[in-house]
Amino acid sequence: MTTELAAPDHTGAEKRPNRSRTKAVLPWVMVVAWIGLLVGGYLLAGKLDSVTRDGQADYLPASAQSTKVLEAEAGLPGGESGLIVVVHERPGGLQPGDREAVERGRTALAERFGTGTLPEIVDSDDGTALMYALPLDRDAVAEEAGATADARALLDDLPSGLNAHVTGPTALGADMDEVFDAVDATLMLATAVVVALLLILTYRSPLLWLVPLASVGVAAITAMGTVYALTQIFDFTITSMSSALLIVLVFGAGTDYALLLVARYREELHRHERPIDAMLPALRGPARPSSPRRQRWRPACCACWPPISTASADSARWVRRASGRRCWSC
Repeated sequence: MTTELAAPDHTGAEKRPNRSRTKAVLPWVMVVAWIGLLVGGYLLAGKLDSVTRDGQADYLPASAQSTKVLEAEAGLPGGESGLIVVVHERPGGLQPGDREAVERGRTALAERFGTGTLPEIVDSDDGTALMYALPLDRDAVAEEAGATADARALLDDLPSGLNAHVTGPTALGADMDEVFDAVDATLMLATAVVVALLLILTYRSPLLWLVPLASVGVAAITAMGTVYALTQIFDFTITSMSSALLIVLVFGAGTDYALLLVARYREELHRHERPIDAMLPALRGPARPSSPRRQRWRPACCACWPPISTASADSARWVRRASGRRCWSC
């Protein structure tokens, strides 16, 4: 006995509509737009560090009394000068020859920064440390990182066991800038790793997580470039802290949107054959309500989440009928 397999009958099926020219060109337009954003953002994002300011007044409101005092102080003679404090210490007490080495270092610093008079050396009460304060002009303050590095380099040649520490307002500002520069790179790397792990656990796919992560990376670079362009137009203050928070916020918001967009896209693939036809309503879903009855926003619930099986689909429909409520993602 033989069984003859018959081919499925497609006579009653709906014919596949012709693809419009707009939908054919739109993906390539989006690719070109993304490449333009990446290139333009990359060229400008590298300049963001050059416009960041981390002075005391930059973290205060313009109307604060402390800000007005700092501005008035800068206008006084010597108000824009800086100060470095040098502390020499030897655990267990200073030895003969330590003071002479400290005096040689003080002279070298005075010659380097053009100080007319040598500062006084102050002894500690326990005889283990020597300290002096060296004033700096506005040129050295403007290049506080270089001035601090030069001061520490000039104090390297010391007797064994005698330590030199450079501090003060100028050195403190240089150290803070160095820390924030390191934090930006570390923060971006740590944020990218955490987001990648969350996407891998969510999608359980070896490649799909790369798409949202790459999109968020392009968005972060574009945002940094846009902020730099806005500072050139409106001349507002950007601090290292705000630039670091920008990266975290873009990664967080971009990842949330990507999770929602991919879920909507997968849902629309059950209704549309072509990916472009599924992506367009998916974009409208996360971006704005698509009908008047969705204007009243409700948080998405598990009953309205895209079902993964026939049983869960029946359960979801039963819960929606029983509750009489629908969230905006339905």
